[in-house]
Amino acid sequence: MPHDDALANSVSSRTRHLRHFLFLTYLVTLLNTSGFLSAGGVVNFLTGINTLVIYLTYSLIYLLPAAILVGITDAILRWPIHRRRETSAAVVKKSWLIWTIAILATAATQIGLFADKEVFRLFGMHLNGFVWNTVFSTGGIESTGSGNSTIITYVVIIIAFLILYVAPAVNSLQVTALVSSAATIRRSKRLASIHRRLAR
Repeated sequence: MPHDDALANSVSSRTRHLRHFLFLTYLVTLLNTSGFLSAGGVVNFLTGINTLVIYLTYSLIYLLPAAILVGITDAILRWPIHRRRETSAAVVKKSWLIWTIAILATAATQIGLFADKEVFRLFGMHLNGFVWNTVFSTGGIESTGSGNSTIITYVVIIIAFLILYVAPAVNSLQVTALVSSAATIRRSKRLASIHRRLAR
């Protein structure tokens, strides 16, 4: 049926957009973790290659939980499309759900990595109980030489991460909504045409 084919194409388009989104997120992760490269201690060619391999793989590992969550959710949400008739509204709702999960999971990953990078820059160590107590105890932020301007800067950076992730999601949702609406209109016209022929 053309209607079902259009919805299946809409779901396939969403999955393709999600893959592109996760690849772009990996590039952002590489940018975000590049601050750790200075601690690599590159002495010669072999240590340089080792540092590069660790940099590329660890950035992927950091992103893996979010990517697995998004992949599993997408697989679960697209499975019934092959089993039963699905409405356009249901496809759009599922797209909203998957993109919400994708944005929250990947943005949380980037914010966590950014926080860890800043902690490493300030304290020379990664996030741990000592750092957590120092930062969140009374006067902790001020003891690092930071103040309200630093907090505002970090809040702006977090908002920028969210905006960075929302933009491709909105684009994909618009495409899904347009394809689903077009499929619904075509189906309605076809049903109206059949109804008119039967009424004669």
